[in-house]
Amino acid sequence: MSDNAITFYDIPSKNDILWSPNTWKVRYILNYKRIPYQTVMLEYPDIEPTMKKVGIAPTNTKPDGSPLYTLPAIWDPTTQSGISNSPLIAQYLDETYPDKPLVFPPGTRTVQEPWNDMIYWPMFTPLLPFLRPKTTWILNQPSADYYRKYKSAIKMEDLYPSGEQKVIEWKKVEAAFDKLSGWFGKEDGLIMGRGSGTPVPTFADFALGAYLMWLKAIFGQQSEEWEDIAVKWNSGRWGRFLKMLEKYEQF
Repeated sequence: MSDNAITFYDIPSKNDILWSPNTWKVRYILNYKRIPYQTVMLEYPDIEPTMKKVGIAPTNTKPDGSPLYTLPAIWDPTTQSGISNSPLIAQYLDETYPDKPLVFPPGTRTVQEPWNDMIYWPMFTPLLPFLRPKTTWILNQPSADYYRKYKSAIKMEDLYPSGEQKVIEWKKVEAAFDKLSGWFGKEDGLIMGRGSGTPVPTFADFALGAYLMWLKAIFGQQSEEWEDIAVKWNSGRWGRFLKMLEKYEQF
């Protein structure tokens, strides 16, 4: 690995499953641009002290007003720059490495960034009773303890639906995917550049792909839930969408 390789900070899990949707966005982008990088895994309690030590700014504030440090984050030794937050990292990589393919083509950032909210809140709000417990259960103990403390006041085992309630909640998830599918229309394809001959992936595509990778990781590739999402719902559209990004899962 080159001495100039970017350091990319990610969050580990049991069995080395890459799960975090926010870090997946950046992993996809680095692979797509073919920018050399090395991955450093940080458990949740280690994120803040590491970011402070490296000199990477917080992304938000906690309810008590103190700085909140989150991943993804990168450190670029070439420019001696540390960046956090996936859209800001994407913009930085576009501007710093203009010879690489852009994920925010000129004039598209204001169109693409709202997709984060358009995808996340309508689709993932119904998923939260499933996502938070399932995510907790794949994390290593230090991160799981942190996640339990900060992500839900309700015990994760009590939050996860069961029996008839699970059927009801899962129907809400299916309805959310139906709504998302309606935005796409009938044809398969990437979000940007559809119908342009040879569409190329952009930030919005990698954001959706990252959320799908999260679901695949926490439910498991062989699970009934993932089969619903990737194969059964919307005629298998989401499995095919993820397949289009498969080449960017690794460098």
